[in-house]
Amino acid sequence: EINLEIKKGSLNALVGTDGSGKTSFLMSFTGEMPKVTGSLRYKGSIAYVEQEPTIFGGTFKENVLFGKPYDEARYKQAIEACNLVNDLRLFSKGDDAEIVSGGLNLSGGQRARLAFARAVYADADIYLLDDPLSAVDPKVARSLYKNAIDGVLKGKTIILVTHQVDFVKTCENIIVIEHGKVLGSGTLDELSAKGVHP
Repeated sequence: EINLEIKKGSLNALVGTDGSGKTSFLMSFTGEMPKVTGSLRYKGSIAYVEQEPTIFGGTFKENVLFGKPYDEARYKQAIEACNLVNDLRLFSKGDDAEIVSGGLNLSGGQRARLAFARAVYADADIYLLDDPLSAVDPKVARSLYKNAIDGVLKGKTIILVTHQVDFVKTCENIIVIEHGKVLGSGTLDELSAKGVHP
């Protein structure tokens, strides 16, 4: 029971309790959640940042490029926006450092930011962000939001799953989901008027 239209180039927060269907909603775009009825239409390329990031065996740089040609300016922009400059200084080989499959030689926060940088570098049209800000500390989360989501990716169509009220408030559109159903969408004021609370 999802009937929704998302404006191109808008920043949308997707909120709901654990198990409400947020990840399933995002996975419907990637085809990982099979569609039983209805239709889903979108135009453009998709970048998906999962809750549990997929990190591949290879160099740090290879994990960001993900098979795409190297563009120095875009690469630098992605690294800076995702707060990875200082991390690269810790590796003796910089971005040529070997990353173990699964990212076992990285912290949880580093894995999350590396996956985010890969998505930023992809320069997609639509960004599905499954709560990437919860894997990092509050200061880094604010930086990622400012420099990546509301910075480099500004003007892209973004669906951001988050539980952090400060970020939800700044989104153009808030989608509230519960038990796989959309209870409402709109600005904070519009939702309040409908009696729906994110």
